[in-house]
Amino acid sequence: LHRVENAACSVYLLRRDYLSEGASEILDRGAHGKAGKGGKKKATPEKVDKDANKGNPVAIAFEETETLLLGIQDRHSISHGAQLAIPKLTLFYHPSVFVKANLYDPHVYLFKLSALKILEDPKLRNTLTSIRFDLVPYMSLMQMTPQASLWSSSRLDCDVFDELLDSFDEPHKKREDKEQDRSREQGYTLANRPEQPRKGNKVVFALHPDCAGICCRVNNIHDYYEMNMKFCSNRMDELRGIMPEWMLPAQPAKKSPTMRDSTVAEGCTFAESAVIKRSIFGAEVSVGSKARVTASVLLEGGKIEEEATIQRCIVGRRATVGKGCKVRERRLQPARRMYSSKLDLGW
Repeated sequence: LHRVENAACSVYLLRRDYLSEGASEILDRGAHGKAGKGGKKKATPEKVDKDANKGNPVAIAFEETETLLLGIQDRHSISHGAQLAIPKLTLFYHPSVFVKANLYDPHVYLFKLSALKILEDPKLRNTLTSIRFDLVPYMSLMQMTPQASLWSSSRLDCDVFDELLDSFDEPHKKREDKEQDRSREQGYTLANRPEQPRKGNKVVFALHPDCAGICCRVNNIHDYYEMNMKFCSNRMDELRGIMPEWMLPAQPAKKSPTMRDSTVAEGCTFAESAVIKRSIFGAEVSVGSKARVTASVLLEGGKIEEEATIQRCIVGRRATVGKGCKVRERRLQPARRMYSSKLDLGW
């Protein structure tokens, strides 16, 4: 995910386990109910967050793709008056914002190397004292603003070198552009939209999969690779475009068609799992997957679709046996199509 999105920071989050929490809450309610009989009504104890050992309870804001983290705030700070803030500038790019408050932050982050430039700024270095409570919320809030250029560029971004060359050639133009940017920042409207943010400044998040039973213990590079592949399985198509083949999970080999004692003319195609026995095929005949052809003759252009079964039949030129049909001892006229095995075409 971090590499696909070209993110500056990736946050790993856990979902709240309501099944394990529900049992303890039922026991607590039962205990309070028994204690309240025959006496004064006791004050209900303050509700606390369960499973705090999983991490810090947090509330997050994200966009419709459930990838980009637009804001994050721990629930302890929210209970003491803090707010889950989302800059207005973010709404220019993402008018639809969603909020989840049932997540845990286990303190697992992945940063781009250029994120260290934040610590080079003395103003930020003295105020951002915690990765969990200060740095990650700050990057999520500022990722859409011009301030994100501080950490969006790195040695691997070629456009950074292009900008440096341009600044050397035309230094006065660079200064004018900065002045125009400051004037435009003062009031963005629908007619005066902000420029698209640069690549490499995103803050993204990944949720632990819903499927039960996933437990990863990482002791070596191979375990780390296996764990990463489990969490990236739903984005494998995107990963194939940027990762080498040896890093991707091996694909099961396709089952080749089975053929025995048959004669095949030029241009015939047979799908995987097809079974051919004691048959003769004319030119340009095609047989679909999981189809079975036994002791039959198929003339030029004949077609047997998926999961069809024919036995001791003659299929005329450009005739078709439909999907799932089971035909025995029949002759199919040229350019005809059999939709059902009950169709009586006769000899």
